[in-house]
Amino acid sequence: MKTITVGIKWRDQIYDLKLPTQVSFKRVKELICESFSMMNQELPSHFDLQVTNKSIAFYDDDQIADFPLGNGDQLEIVGRKK
Repeated sequence: MKTITVGIKWRDQIYDLKLPTQVSFKRVKELICESFSMMNQELPSHFDLQVTNKSIAFYDDDQIADFPLGNGDQLEIVGRKK
């Protein structure tokens, strides 16, 4: 399975996370929640992801592999109201 390593930006810090490319962005959010929980980092209950260094818009059901994301790209966690 192909993977990419991206930076997850949260609260002025960047965390490296290796992700499989054959998953949806919804699954990516779940993986981020699991990873941050293991690090005792609290995330907003509802959040979106934004690519910080590229102009890309995506939805939860979209697959990572369908977008020009690669190693070193950054996804910023942006809290939103329910």
